[in-house]
Amino acid sequence: MTPIRALLSTAYTTGLAQLRAGQVVEAVASLRDAVTRDPSHAGARRNLIRALQAAGEHELVIIETTEALRQTPDSAELQFLRGTAFNAVSRPREACEALTASVTLNPRFAPACLNLGVKSLPIPTPFRVQS
Repeated sequence: MTPIRALLSTAYTTGLAQLRAGQVVEAVASLRDAVTRDPSHAGARRNLIRALQAAGEHELVIIETTEALRQTPDSAELQFLRGTAFNAVSRPREACEALTASVTLNPRFAPACLNLGVKSLPIPTPFRVQS
């Protein structure tokens, strides 16, 4: 294994362990390092997206899913993560588009189906109490 490959492997496995342990900030740093060392490492980027989502960094999730979808355009999971990030930053049109793409790619992907269903419900605006 080359020294660069060893550093990538260490950053990636460390980031995964940190993410599993709930050390989100540390996981983001380690996984960002892994992605910087090898931008084509799909697993590192996908787990970076998960760590960013756990950290509440929804705008960064949108940016990272854009890049990841260039590499893996047929990923229902990435479209789902993108949709939930758009929803978190109050961009409902983009959220529905991403969630629809996720369900189109994998109609059995339950989280995307449920989120799309909730986004599609006609929720009325609250009524005002007349005095």
